[in-house]
Amino acid sequence: MISSIKNSQFISVSLKNSLQVFVRFIIGILNIKVIALFIGSPGMAIVSQLQNVLQIGVNISNAGINNGIIKYLAQYHNNKSKRELFIYTSLFLVFIIASLLGIIVFFMPIFFSGIVFNSDQYVPIIKLTGIYLITTALLNLIISILNGLKQLKNFISLNIFLSLSGFAVVFGSVYFWGLRGMMMGIIFQTSLALIFGIYLLFRKLRIDKIKFSTAVIRRLSKYSLMSVAAGILSPLTLLLCRNIIISHTSLQSAGLWDGVNKISNNYILLATMSFSYYFLPTFSSITSPTKIRKEVINAYKILVPLLLVGGVMLYALRKPVVTVLFSPDFNGITEILNWQIIGDGIRVLTWVISILIIAKEKVTIYIGSELISSLSQIGFTYYFVLHMGIEGSTFAYFMENIISFFIMVGLFYFYWEKSK
Repeated sequence: MISSIKNSQFISVSLKNSLQVFVRFIIGILNIKVIALFIGSPGMAIVSQLQNVLQIGVNISNAGINNGIIKYLAQYHNNKSKRELFIYTSLFLVFIIASLLGIIVFFMPIFFSGIVFNSDQYVPIIKLTGIYLITTALLNLIISILNGLKQLKNFISLNIFLSLSGFAVVFGSVYFWGLRGMMMGIIFQTSLALIFGIYLLFRKLRIDKIKFSTAVIRRLSKYSLMSVAAGILSPLTLLLCRNIIISHTSLQSAGLWDGVNKISNNYILLATMSFSYYFLPTFSSITSPTKIRKEVINAYKILVPLLLVGGVMLYALRKPVVTVLFSPDFNGITEILNWQIIGDGIRVLTWVISILIIAKEKVTIYIGSELISSLSQIGFTYYFVLHMGIEGSTFAYFMENIISFFIMVGLFYFYWEKSK
């Protein structure tokens, strides 16, 4: 393991990227604590409903092109005109789609409020979600552009600013106005970061004229299909699983499940965000199956021991972790965390091969695997919640990740290992 670390380029890049990952991790913990203290587990379930729906909207607004932008900007790093064509076309496309989607939501708030909350009491908040769709979709695209241009310093600065400014907006909102305030804070949390991101991007890029290319859109469309599929299926799966838990247990139990997911999100963040800046551009540029296998094996040599140590520590310290992160309302998390921790480790290992499949544009395969994953989690959640109660929700997550991992290993063997 030690020699792998010394010789690993992705560890070197990850260490440079570690500051923004650490800040995002700490802010993620503070967000969990704020939610737990100010709105409790039922409030967490309601906020998570809103966040999942916003994720779906943003992923549609982004047209799924962020990974494609990273790939092509890295590929054309020596061709300024092509880089600019990709940048301007993507910005124009995302702004149009996000604006249209925001207008639709604004004029149909009762319909969407009924779907999300089974109530019309949050109609004023739903009307404003278009603001979040536009700011967040554009911000995510700018972050991807900075990644593709390999502007690591700006990439890190923008992510740190996003974490800090977003937390300040959300905390101030929930402190003064409670649950509704927090929902409003979520809608506006990316606005300041977008302004900063536009400054970072265009202080070096000059806009001589609007550039738009349908050929660029066609090239990005492969990534659109993969990313939109994953971007819709993942939050939609969480929405459906949460509704199953609420229907067969309670809103309180759904809040506990969301608390477990928030621990997972921050735990996985440490394992994936440090490396995400490295993997997609690297896998995109490698054509040799031998080199691809070497990258994946080296990643596993480092990740497996880290995940084992991290998982054991998190499980051993689960009671103090829950006490620090949450309020007494969430103590039930300690009883259902074990399967989630194992599932998280398997999920990270699956993620490495998933990034490879995205980089190699295996569109049908990727969408099929995402669909199987989502259907598995929904089916397992329904079955195991009925038979095991709230613990069944985390056991379902573990089972779904087992299936996803073996699917990815099979695909890796078929495309790259078999070609030895």
